Amino acid sequence: MINKEEPSLERTLKGHNDAITAVSFSTYPSNSTMNNRHARQAPAGRGKRELLASGSEDGMITLWNFYRKEGLDDSVSRDNLPVKLRNSFSSSRDEPRAYRLNGHNGAITHCSFSKSGHLLASSSKDRTVRLWLPNAEGDNVVLKGHTGPVRCVNFSGGNYYNSSDGCTKSESPLLITCSDDKTVKIWKLPSKQFQCSFIGHS
Repeated sequence: MINKEEPSLERTLKGHNDAITAVSFSTYPSNSTMNNRHARQAPAGRGKRELLASGSEDGMITLWNFYRKEGLDDSVSRDNLPVKLRNSFSSSRDEPRAYRLNGHNGAITHCSFSKSGHLLASSSKDRTVRLWLPNAEGDNVVLKGHTGPVRCVNFSGGNYYNSSDGCTKSESPLLITCSDDKTVKIWKLPSKQFQCSFIGHS
């Protein structure tokens, strides 16, 4: 059932020094296992930790840390946040904690959380992709291979992929990246190994 309420502004988040070019949401149980030495436990009455990642032309990614209250109707999709936005986040008196992820040497073009929320991928005009653990330390690894600005990153469940240039079936999760160099590249996770390139755009 679609709620026809008009969206209302809940809050404005400020922190970047240039135009914002990318955003991505992730929700997972606050007590889920993460490789994060300083992950906070959810305060009483809060059940899910929700992160918003924003990327900017300033070359920075900011992680905004929210908590969703226990008992929220899970049938409300995150894609329809305005429906119960005021009830889903912590009190407006509790400002979200923000962490700045510094590593790229160019503007951020895209960012995307993995399905589990345990990884964040970002692409940049510096021709690199970074895989981040969404924590205060900003732990990350750099994936290099594109010869032009990287425009988009996305996670895939793995299942299979194939092409005439040697890509074969894989059950492992994959990271897909695309660039101004006119290629799409496949990276195998968690090894972060480059698998193959799809070439065909002119």
